[in-house]
Amino acid sequence: GVLAVAAGAGAVELPDPVAEDLHRRHHDALVWAMTLEIELLAVVDRLEGAGIEPVVLKGPALAHLDAPDPALRTFADLDLLVPADQLPDAVAMLVADGAIRRVAERRPGWDRRFAKSVTLQRPDGLELDLHRTLVDGAHGGRIPTRDLHRDRAGFELAGRSLWALAPVHRALHSAL
Repeated sequence: GVLAVAAGAGAVELPDPVAEDLHRRHHDALVWAMTLEIELLAVVDRLEGAGIEPVVLKGPALAHLDAPDPALRTFADLDLLVPADQLPDAVAMLVADGAIRRVAERRPGWDRRFAKSVTLQRPDGLELDLHRTLVDGAHGGRIPTRDLHRDRAGFELAGRSLWALAPVHRALHSAL
């Protein structure tokens, strides 16, 4: 994103074939990001309809809250933080809707207690990571995830209000 804007403004000189390839790739990345944003709204609607209030992580949240222009922050998948006690229900619901779980749960209750996230892949190629916490291992267990759900920042997407991490939590998450 940043390189494409810089090249378009003449701040970076690129040979014509490279500039054309960059423009095409950036366009394709933006089309995919917009596709993901449409799907994000549908997934959030589905989860909220079941009483699960997700917090948007990474891509769309950073693009709309922290980038001066959302086109500067493209992304390839969706990441949502859900309350640990609702993670199994969220996974089961999206699997019932056709998503495929990439890695089986190690044992019953593992995801809710220990997993950083569960990766789901839909038949159309969309990847969705449902997070319980922000990092793996013991450090993930030390993160007060209730605070992440309580201290949130709102943002608008297609006229719809969504939740993201609070600014301090987004900064810390970006540093992990």
